[in-house]
Amino acid sequence: MIYAKLNQLQAYWGSGTVILNQAGNWFNVTPESPFSRFKSVGYCRLPSTRNEDGLVGLFIGKALTEVEKIQSQMVSTLHSILGGKQEHLVCFDSVTSINANTTEVVVYVLQRSATGATQRIPAGDLTSALTSANIANQLKNQMCVTNVISKVAFSSSQLSLYLDKPPAGISPVLWEQAKQENPDPGKLIPVPLVGFKAISERLRSQKDQSEAHLARVELIGKEIEDIKGTQTTTVNRLQLLKRRHLDLSHRVLQVTIVTATKLYIVGSE
Repeated sequence: MIYAKLNQLQAYWGSGTVILNQAGNWFNVTPESPFSRFKSVGYCRLPSTRNEDGLVGLFIGKALTEVEKIQSQMVSTLHSILGGKQEHLVCFDSVTSINANTTEVVVYVLQRSATGATQRIPAGDLTSALTSANIANQLKNQMCVTNVISKVAFSSSQLSLYLDKPPAGISPVLWEQAKQENPDPGKLIPVPLVGFKAISERLRSQKDQSEAHLARVELIGKEIEDIKGTQTTTVNRLQLLKRRHLDLSHRVLQVTIVTATKLYIVGSE
């Protein structure tokens, strides 16, 4: 009985082996199996960029701090991997921490024509190049890239196809509930969180994002206080200049009156 309970607990965790019947049929439990209880649904922002924007996400198996230190080196390495053509310019759009050991770097490549005009290589073309066997191996070995995705908005048909079928490990009831409770269907999309690790990483990401928002709010508050201080100084300076202008105006008026009076006296004589 104790072994059965432990086996059941393992199944709830999403691991272990479950005996199906007395004949000894069994299968290995995974986080996607119906026995696993560590499942949830979160929401991610829908991409809004176009193919013409050329944005491609590279998932790198390094912490954010490590990637930030070698960012300029990574630009040179990626340019070399793509062929090192002079007409190509690799640019970083953003660098974001996914978890403690993964960072997403969003890049695009500018292509310069013979006339000097530049345009971005479409995201689809860049993704195809980066996922080709030769370049993919170089990205993995030289830059620790684990995945490459095109940052392009879903078409209506793609979005419908994704929403109509529940992901592996998510029950149709839970998926339907997630769709109905979507706070902003035009900007957010439900995503499965399967397994303890996925839920834990999501909570950590939310905590990191919340801390980043608070830090930004504090920075904005400091900037507002600085602006208020500058405004107070400017208002005081303006008042001083107004008083000086009024004083000078009075002096000019007095000089004008004296001059006019003398001219009048001289004219009368």
